[in-house]
This record gives sequence, structure tokens and C-alpha cells, in this order.
Amino acid sequence: MRGPDHGEVPALPASADPEAADAVFRAGPPPGEWEFAQTPEKEEAAGLLRRLADDGLEAVLADSESAMIQDAWGLAAHWGESPPEDPGDHLVHWLFGELLDTVRAEVTGAPGGALRLAYGAGLPLELAGDGACLVLGGPERTGVIEIDDGY
Repeated sequence: MRGPDHGEVPALPASADPEAADAVFRAGPPPGEWEFAQTPEKEEAAGLLRRLADDGLEAVLADSESAMIQDAWGLAAHWGESPPEDPGDHLVHWLFGELLDTVRAEVTGAPGGALRLAYGAGLPLELAGDGACLVLGGPERTGVIEIDDGY
């Protein structure tokens, strides 16, 4: 799968070995301006993509969703508007969920399909203007979601 300025992403090996797939993925060009953390010590460095385990991906997505809700409530208060009655009833959270579901389906070949690999930088999303990147790897395709959270 190609994206703007992302080049061709290598196909992952058919084996279920996540370490082999990770090595192939890291050997290819990094997505856009983002770089992979090359050592465990660099995993927490700002702006570097780190590998997310299945539960790690779900955790950062849940934390990011919470941050989007809090940000929407804060912006509503700032502009003197009433916050939404339902915390999840605002456009940003809904659009992010739809985008993620769409990219995941394209990458895995089926709605709700299993990902081979996931990497993240700037996650959980804190909406602090630093941006974020989520890379989802499927059996033959890779999806890159870049988030510019600057106001």
C-alpha cells in the first residue's frame, strides 16, 4: 500500500513469527518523517515509532479516545458552549474511530481483521501539538495514519 511520501512498504512474511515480520518491516523505508526506535532504551523517546503489542495498541487507542473527549469538553468550555451530554457524542472521536476501522479493514482485508504489527509515536494522543503516527501492518498491506494536532 502506498501513501503520500511513504514509498513502497515491504510485504510481511507469511509466518506467524512477529519478530521476523518486525525485522522485515523495520528494514524498509520509515513512514514519512517518522523513524523507528532501534533499541529498547529509545522506545520512550518522543517522536520515535515503537512497536505496540495487541493490548498496547488497544490501551493507547482507549487513552487517545479519552484525551479527545477531554479536549472537546475543554474547547466547549473555552468557547462558552455546553459540553455534550454524552462524552462520546462529538465529531472528532467519531471520525477517528471511523478512520481507524476503515484503515484496519483495508490493511487486514476484512472489517475487524487481525493486525500483524502496530507501531505508534506520540501515542496516546495528548493533543499537545506534537503530532502522532499510527502504523498498522497487515498480511500484505500497511496503513499509516498521521495526526497533526496543532491548532
